[in-house]
Amino acid sequence: MDRLPDGYHELLSLMATVQLADQVFLSLKSAQAKRSPQGPSEGDLGWLVHSDDADVPPGPANICHKAARRFFERAGLDPTSFQLEIFIKKAIPMEAGLAGGSTDAAALLRMLWRIWKTDLAIELGLDPDRLTLQDLEALALETGADVPFCLKGGVRLSAGIGQLLSPALQAPAWPLLIAKPAASVSTAWAFETLDRDRQSGVACQKVEAEPREAQIWQKRLALENQARLADWVKNDFLEIMKEEIPAIDQTIKALARTGALAVSMTGTGSACFALYETPSQLHLAYKSLSESMTDTQLIMTRLSVEPEDLMG
Repeated sequence: MDRLPDGYHELLSLMATVQLADQVFLSLKSAQAKRSPQGPSEGDLGWLVHSDDADVPPGPANICHKAARRFFERAGLDPTSFQLEIFIKKAIPMEAGLAGGSTDAAALLRMLWRIWKTDLAIELGLDPDRLTLQDLEALALETGADVPFCLKGGVRLSAGIGQLLSPALQAPAWPLLIAKPAASVSTAWAFETLDRDRQSGVACQKVEAEPREAQIWQKRLALENQARLADWVKNDFLEIMKEEIPAIDQTIKALARTGALAVSMTGTGSACFALYETPSQLHLAYKSLSESMTDTQLIMTRLSVEPEDLMG
């Protein structure tokens, strides 16, 4: 991974959606009141963005607010001409490396896209095709580095800052155990720590984003015998985070003792995961760890390997 002049990092990641999800509720109406002629600023749209979790940023600080604003502007519409309310019912742990905010923003973009295509553009007397799928993908990247993948879903190889995505890969819907220690990790802090350690001589694996890489992973995922999966599932952040946060090291070791196909950390952490061959193995691991790791949040789920249908 390389750090770019703008502060972003180029990564190469195998990304996968799982069946754990927040719920995003949207209310969209025409605004009744006339807004200020000076035009909108980040704080004066009057939109309500809130959640059942007090730790979720409200209003303009929320990534969903940013996504909605960018959507209307990309469609050539004045954001102040709409009354918008977004409610987020959280299930994805925060500051865990699970892209919870990005998945919420992607879900909102998909809702607005479908509303635009099936109803809103026609009501406004506009051509629905003035907003293209390429526009949607571009504003997803403007919203956040993980949002383009979350918009499309499935299992894909991601490169660059998140803008380069492979076609969806075929993969088994493996049972999955997510283990979130009490400690949380800020993504910004994780990258700062990574940069500091690299400057002090702690090197990360250098991987080139070659076109063949997606083909290699497709072959790996298609193998009947997945005994080598543990050798291929790596995370450059893991060794650094294990040093910084002992609970992550303890979680990885505990998961490794459950006989999983592969164990690693999600993104920048602090959540860790284990993949299993069968649901019964997953349930046995959950039962065992529930008794021994009472301060760790355990979530049973599975890979969600089907990509989103943005054309439907």
